[in-house]
Amino acid sequence: MPRCAPYAGPLAVVALLFSSPRASADDGSTSGGATTEPPPSEVRVLAPHREVGATTLRRDDTRDVPGALGDPTRLVEALPGVAPTTSGLQAFFVRGAPPTATGSFIDGVPVPALYHIGFGPSVVHPALLERAEFFEGAAPARYGRFVGGVLSGTTRAPEPRGHGEANLRAFDAGALVEEPWAGGSASALAAARYGYPGLVVPLFQPDVGLSYWDYQARVTWSPDDRDRLGAFAFGSHDRLTQREEVGGQSVDGQLVADEFHRADLRWDRALGRHGTMRLALTLGRDAVGNENANGTDDIARLRLELDGRFSSTLRVRGGADAQLDRLRPAAPPAGAVLFGALAAIVPSRDDAVAGAHVDVAWRVHPRVEIVPGLRADVFTTRTVPAFAQSHDATPTFDPRIAVRSLVATDLTVVSTFGLAHERPGLFVPVPDATPLLQPGVQDGVQSSAQASQGVELALPAHFWAAVTFFLHAYSGLADVTFQGVPGAAPGELVKPTVNGRAFGGELLVRRPLTDRLAVWVSYTLSRSTRQARPYDSSVASMTIPSEYDRTHVVTVAASLDLGREWRAGARLYAYSGRPYTQTSLGVQVIPYNSARLPGFYRVDARLEKAWRLAGGDRIALVFEGVNVTLNTEAVSAACGFSVTGGTTGGGRSSSGTPLDPCSIDRLGPITIPSVGVEGTFR
Repeated sequence: MPRCAPYAGPLAVVALLFSSPRASADDGSTSGGATTEPPPSEVRVLAPHREVGATTLRRDDTRDVPGALGDPTRLVEALPGVAPTTSGLQAFFVRGAPPTATGSFIDGVPVPALYHIGFGPSVVHPALLERAEFFEGAAPARYGRFVGGVLSGTTRAPEPRGHGEANLRAFDAGALVEEPWAGGSASALAAARYGYPGLVVPLFQPDVGLSYWDYQARVTWSPDDRDRLGAFAFGSHDRLTQREEVGGQSVDGQLVADEFHRADLRWDRALGRHGTMRLALTLGRDAVGNENANGTDDIARLRLELDGRFSSTLRVRGGADAQLDRLRPAAPPAGAVLFGALAAIVPSRDDAVAGAHVDVAWRVHPRVEIVPGLRADVFTTRTVPAFAQSHDATPTFDPRIAVRSLVATDLTVVSTFGLAHERPGLFVPVPDATPLLQPGVQDGVQSSAQASQGVELALPAHFWAAVTFFLHAYSGLADVTFQGVPGAAPGELVKPTVNGRAFGGELLVRRPLTDRLAVWVSYTLSRSTRQARPYDSSVASMTIPSEYDRTHVVTVAASLDLGREWRAGARLYAYSGRPYTQTSLGVQVIPYNSARLPGFYRVDARLEKAWRLAGGDRIALVFEGVNVTLNTEAVSAACGFSVTGGTTGGGRSSSGTPLDPCSIDRLGPITIPSVGVEGTFR
């Protein structure tokens, strides 16, 4: 790597900053399908792994981003169209869709989340991830049953020689090792991570406890040149607690306790020179909940995936799958203090869904690629006793199309449209983070129509920019306003459904994170609304800002190669507050969600010193901090005439109604300071 000269004039310094000492090969880092450095038009359209409408993140692109903790999945929060529920949580509003409507996959296997709670790393070791693809809308047909975004992680293929990686940080430790055997026809991989941020977080937030762990194990065997058999087992656990006073005693209230396990058995086969097949059986369990309600989801899924290239301009992908879910309530954690009858709203239920999908990637012109697709599913539900017996079967059809056109040398236009359906669920994961395990849901499905139009432009000095406008329409959403109606039976808590809409614009400007000076600027301006049924029966339904609405979300990050294997960076992450409803004499004031929580921002920083060893080995010392500004975040508001010490509210509404004072509930400061050592060995 070039080293800095003792002195350089101003022009030389500018040239040095915008040089690219690292390899900047076409690595598939995309937004909307275009590369950060515009390659020739043929490659730009034909790259086999580059999905139209996707943002592809690789570890080499993201490991130096402050706050990403070296994991590509952690950079999702910095993408346009993504609004956090709360900083550090793995739940997002994606273009107005509720968090439970965004799907997460690892090698095509659905999982509750791709990374741990509370600024935690990904649930699989980052050295195992080849790439992460994020679709804000109109994802390919193989990703079905989610009406929001899709985040998909793909693991690396077995490597021909042994290698390992380990890290030790102030809040966690992890390692990965892979070794080929049987003359290279087989390989074995094992990885694990244990997080102990509970040793660090109490220094800044004494009442909060946090822990996590994960594991991965993979074995593959290729009996011949065409076949590969494999087994991939992985799992994850997160637990978040907060000390609270109950009956004069201090107890640990369990806010979140999520755990999942997956075992995926695979048979991969080459079909001639240009085709592949995967047949896989997945078994798993999700165990999720909090101090009020817990549940388990036992999963069995069988899937077939086919991929064939019929010519240099035509690729066809298709498949089918079926999944069974056995949903059951679980006992609350030991020592839990239940509030109300929330545990009763988790009924026993058996869900089944089967479907098929196909799409065609067709290059109709050297500068134009079109990808039409179709997915068909049948959702069935059977509620088992203790609740009233009920059945339902709902067929759905989801057409999708994506088009990418290179209209000029450095200008690309990307258009997407699609329909999507999924099982109904709450707008937040109570008590879980998986859409299939939801309490008190109504029959049928919820749906979305997703459309976007984007323009991507390659700029001088390796800069690249994209502007995208989107419009998403939702139906079958749970009416969270109705949930608070006094006297509602538990089974009726989310029965009514409403429609919603989200629209806005997104901007992404970036310079490759493999360059000497890397830049990332992301900004989303959006509006998310939904219908609401007021308590006052004399008032008709109204359109209000949804609980998912954050008007402004912005990320500005920069990373600089200082020479001599030193690299430093910082990131500003900020967003406006969510809406909430004020009250008058304890009664919610119409229109709902007319007030806003204060906004939030945090600053992350990273400094790394690396040493290159013989044989390609590498050791790095990393200093990293998330929320080094120690900011607290407003997460909710409690309003009422009995509220004392209110920090906002009061006065009168626009109609002259006296308003109750409101107390703003703040979280934090939650910060993750770290000094760590990372090593890669071959």
